[in-house]
Order: sequence, then structure tokens, then C-alpha cells
Amino acid sequence: MEVVPALNWFLITGFILTINSHMAMAVQCYICSWNPGDYKNDNHDHNDVCSAAHFDPDRVRTHDCNIGCEIVSMKDPNGEVEMYYRNCVANKKITYEYVKKNSKLNEEEVYTCDFDLCNVATMGRPSQLIMITTILIPPACWLFI
Repeated sequence: MEVVPALNWFLITGFILTINSHMAMAVQCYICSWNPGDYKNDNHDHNDVCSAAHFDPDRVRTHDCNIGCEIVSMKDPNGEVEMYYRNCVANKKITYEYVKKNSKLNEEEVYTCDFDLCNVATMGRPSQLIMITTILIPPACWLFI
């Protein structure tokens, strides 16, 4: 039975080191923007590799960001897209969901996340966290047996 406490110590230490090393590393994010007003011709979709409908990760550059990534969609009062961009997070609040902000001039939706290339689409929290938690719950329970 002496193996169980040693295994628990090893797993918990590994988990803490993994989380701490992830916090210290930069997060890789897609960086692009699309504004329909920038294109004067009628067929501007071929130039759009950033918006939700035309995103092409193979043609979009990536960058290391300190806090996380974001997707921002800005629409005018008629619901027409004014600007759409993917970037490093502008504020420090990570939500893993779209948050709407309305003003008299426009409606803004912002999705924020903090794992590599998470601003490809709305994906929620990283699956690695769920997997690590599932692996660690049984050993942690053994500590109290």
C-alpha cells in the first residue's frame, strides 16, 4: 500500500508542474482581420480568409500571445458586419464564450480563450483539462482512504 501515496504525490506534482509551465508559456493565436469596406469590387469573398464563413487557417499567420486569443465581430445597427478579427486578447478576462456588447454605433461580440490556436472557432474549454482532471480524481480520492 506504500505505492499509492507515492503515486499520488507523483501525479499531483506532475499536474502542478504542468499547469505552472503552461501559465509561463505564450499561447499561439491566429492573427487576421477582415473588413468588407476594404474591398471595392463586388466579389471580395476570395480575399477573406478571416471571417467565420471563410476562415482558412492555412493562409492566416499565427503569433505568440501572453494572455490568450480572441475573436471579435463588430456589426452595424442593421446587423451588417463592419469588422471581424482574430488576435491576441485585448483584456485579461478569458470567458471561453461569446460576450455581446451593444452601443449606439455597433454591436460587438468577443470570444476569448487561452490555449494554442483556440481562436479558430468557438470550442469551449480545452479538452486536456478535462482529461487531466479525470485522471487525477481517483488518485486524489485514494489519499483519503
